[in-house]
Amino acid sequence: MARSDEELFQAFCADLNEVGRIDPKWFTRFVKSKSKEKARLEGMMVACRKEAKAAHQKAEMAEEKLIEQYAAFRSLYAKHGGLLKASKEADAQAQEKIQELEGEKAELKEKVVQSAKEIAQLKAELEKEHADQASFAAAWTAQEPEQFVARAIPGWETGIRFF
Repeated sequence: MARSDEELFQAFCADLNEVGRIDPKWFTRFVKSKSKEKARLEGMMVACRKEAKAAHQKAEMAEEKLIEQYAAFRSLYAKHGGLLKASKEADAQAQEKIQELEGEKAELKEKVVQSAKEIAQLKAELEKEHADQASFAAAWTAQEPEQFVARAIPGWETGIRFF
């Protein structure tokens, strides 16, 4: 059986009156102090509610701000991820191009070596031909010098240079 505060107060007052220790003015003071305490507690409750409401609003604002920052960071991360992916693709393409160019370089080196061999072979053949022609010309000049000079060497400059 639960009693209200007023009933408990009345019972307390009755007990004290029986004992006779407290004047009625103290009872009124007690009642006033109780009502003041109740008013003070209600004021504290109102202040606490206001603080709680302000804290809740502040938390909501912080949450909204965090959501905005999350969206911004997510877009930056996506952009960064895209750049990384593009960079990796560009690197892969560059490596492929490097390998392709190295292959072409090797082929060109082989062609250069082959061309150098052909040039050396043609030089040798040309020198052999010149040697054969020189020996043929020397034999011809020894047998018929006037005819050789008239046919083979029409200009004096060429003749001088030849001999």
